[in-house]
Amino acid sequence: VGAIYEGEGKTLLVFFPGEQNPHSVLETLFGMGLPEWQAFLRQTDLLETEILAKAKDGTLVKAIARKSQRQIDQHVSWKVFKRDGYRCRYCANDDVPLTVDHLVRWEEGGPSIEANLVSACKKCNKIRGNMDYAAWLKHPAYRDTSRRCTPEVRAANEALVATLDKIPRVVHIKSR
Repeated sequence: VGAIYEGEGKTLLVFFPGEQNPHSVLETLFGMGLPEWQAFLRQTDLLETEILAKAKDGTLVKAIARKSQRQIDQHVSWKVFKRDGYRCRYCANDDVPLTVDHLVRWEEGGPSIEANLVSACKKCNKIRGNMDYAAWLKHPAYRDTSRRCTPEVRAANEALVATLDKIPRVVHIKSR
């Protein structure tokens, strides 16, 4: 198990720690230990995900793996910002840079479509983190920050909970 990198006419197979395969048909093999992999992944991707897995002997091992990139079409983002009045749907702030927040989290197959996105300032988006949307609306942090929102915006946020099941999920099929 490892990663394949291609570029400039070369293919490089980089094995995960302890996964060397001397019978590979690729022209270039490269092995790194766990510290080298950790340093490499931190240098190539600042978004880290911890993956826990069991080794062949049954012990728990940990690897840091790169997340899939998620590009949100800027046209979609700007439609969401416009729809939400160019303000954060959670705190009503309109004088800070906005991001879009997935109602159904991207990691759970939530697509980057208007129906699954709301405008959020970076602070609120970070505070919500990976919290389920319905749980977020009940969280003390949301109740505190949403005090600046109009009753209509708070009601609209709560109404979104009923739409979550209608949002299509993106299924990522892993192949061997």
